[in-house]
Amino acid sequence: MLAPHAEMIERFAALLGIAKPHRAKPASASALSEGQRVRYRQGRGNFEATVVQVRSETNSVVIERLMDGKRVVRPATKVMPLS
Repeated sequence: MLAPHAEMIERFAALLGIAKPHRAKPASASALSEGQRVRYRQGRGNFEATVVQVRSETNSVVIERLMDGKRVVRPATKVMPLS
């Protein structure tokens, strides 16, 4: 949503001496591994999940939500690794 304005925001932050905010970078399927904890958005919700299967050929992953065990397939670029 603010992506088009990110450069301008960073310039203002530098002028004001504010540290540059850390942004999580989207992953590719090859950067994820089975059993890894991740976070993703779907609809209006944010969910934590565990990677069940990595599908490198389609750059997607099968993940299992921690809260209810539901499995979903998401593009790897929409999944953020948890530190």
